Amino acid sequence: MLSHTVLRASRRGLRKVHTAARARLGRAEVTVGTVAATLALGVTAYGVLTSSEIYNDAESANTKTETTLRSLEPTTVTNVDGNSVLQTVGWGTNRSNVLSLDAAEGADIVVPTSLRFLEGVALRDLALHGHHGACVDARGDVYQWGLGFFGGNDHAGNQRPTRTLKGKNIIKLQATDSRVFALSSSGQVYVVSAKHNKVSSAGISGWLWGERGDSDAVELETAQKLVWGEKIVDLAAGRDHLLALTSSGRTFALPVTLKANSHGQLGFRKIDIPSPSSKERIAGELTPLAVVDPYANASRFSRRLSTSSSDDLRPVSESLRGLDDSSIHWSNRLFEIPALRSVRVAGIAAGARSSYARSDNGRVLAWGANDHGQLGLRNTVLGDTVTVPTEVVFPHDTSCTSVAAGGDLAFFSTEKRDGTGIVTTELYACGDGRYGGLGNAIFTSAQATPARTRAVSGLLEYSEANGNLQPISARALSVSADGHILCTLDTRSRAGPGGGGMDLLAWGNNYEHQLGNGKRASVAVPESVVAKPGGARYMLHEMKAREVRDLQGKVWGRYVKVEQVAYAGMGTSVVYWKLV
Repeated sequence: MLSHTVLRASRRGLRKVHTAARARLGRAEVTVGTVAATLALGVTAYGVLTSSEIYNDAESANTKTETTLRSLEPTTVTNVDGNSVLQTVGWGTNRSNVLSLDAAEGADIVVPTSLRFLEGVALRDLALHGHHGACVDARGDVYQWGLGFFGGNDHAGNQRPTRTLKGKNIIKLQATDSRVFALSSSGQVYVVSAKHNKVSSAGISGWLWGERGDSDAVELETAQKLVWGEKIVDLAAGRDHLLALTSSGRTFALPVTLKANSHGQLGFRKIDIPSPSSKERIAGELTPLAVVDPYANASRFSRRLSTSSSDDLRPVSESLRGLDDSSIHWSNRLFEIPALRSVRVAGIAAGARSSYARSDNGRVLAWGANDHGQLGLRNTVLGDTVTVPTEVVFPHDTSCTSVAAGGDLAFFSTEKRDGTGIVTTELYACGDGRYGGLGNAIFTSAQATPARTRAVSGLLEYSEANGNLQPISARALSVSADGHILCTLDTRSRAGPGGGGMDLLAWGNNYEHQLGNGKRASVAVPESVVAKPGGARYMLHEMKAREVRDLQGKVWGRYVKVEQVAYAGMGTSVVYWKLV
């Protein structure tokens, strides 16, 4: 056996030798863990980080300027072992103080840096929007922060995360511009305002139900009753709509605002909402603009003149016009998507204006906006709106294992088995690749045919347990609404003795340093995230933490199993410790 073999990588990221293809490695020296004797045949296992140090541009307690953030020398953050204090690391823009609570607003954090307000905590989930952030601590309570939440610089002295939902045992969050959606372990879905002035102090300590103001949380109900034992198990939020999946494979959708069905992303038109002045409900329709006015995007030369008034072409029915859709009470009911009632759905994803559902047999249905080809329907659909769930076609004998979406991008993780029993995995992408988000080395504004993402597709390694080649697949994929992606490769499950880390790759939009490479140029091919420019590649680990605290600073548990998870927010990237 060979160990401690040193590979030198090229500048543009992770070059790996395997039997199927060559992928690219980031610029770094890496140490490869124990590999099988078949290395001579060209099968190479991923290595693990030899150094136990993670570097960052540390910020001082009184940092107020971008210059100070940029000029500090890298310092050691932590050693990855059970005796270490848990550190959450982030980089990208500090727009609205979402990453750093006391640093200057708008200052960019150009390399992975410790986020002090999350020190010593392990989270259940994290959601970062453009101007506000939210997380669930170990106790299952929701905290919110950011200038968008506090209302601007007038509240600069009160930037600590504020607890806004307590005692609900929350396990998952989704955020939009005006709301935060929280899913409890028992399947209830709660809506909390993204504005601090719409959350009362009474609501922080114990929600006052029954008030008609914006001072409490709203628990969503389903328009169609759930069967005995059925509960909601997953959420996915777009810009103006929310998808929900139940344990029985049923799919529901919620109109978040009046624009929720602008491109048919809801999968239905008829809704009803509570009346602001009575206990009755108001029925109405949200019609896609392309249905109301098929010539909306046509030039004046080719546009058919209409004798109807402009009001007749509005996509919102008369009964819904004039209502305030900024309130969390505006819509409180999830509606089942009619076209999916006979489909058992295993996974959901939501882009900004599009929706995706993966069935339990590996098929994918997509609907909503298609102006960048983000539905992956190839050239079979030419319009920019698809109102009915339509199947995404993959190569023969290929099944989809997961779907991820964000903004105008969508990714499909697939696997294919040949006659030898060897499984190969591929990652396909479609949509808006102007910032390199497709990962295929091409910058293009529209990609309707799912394109193979390089460096993370077709990877194989030898498994001594199985006696054959096994795929290296994407363990997790986080897609930001601004067009950058963080991909965690499962290089830990078969790493062998001394292994245990997972490679973290990033690509796409980098205008706000969200790739963490110290540059602003966008990257069209997946490359390794490095702990500092020119340093070793960043590896994600799991361990038993000696101590886990909640966001009140109280010890929640000891010797708890946690793992590092990468999250791509709007202009930001974060690696945090998550409870396993």
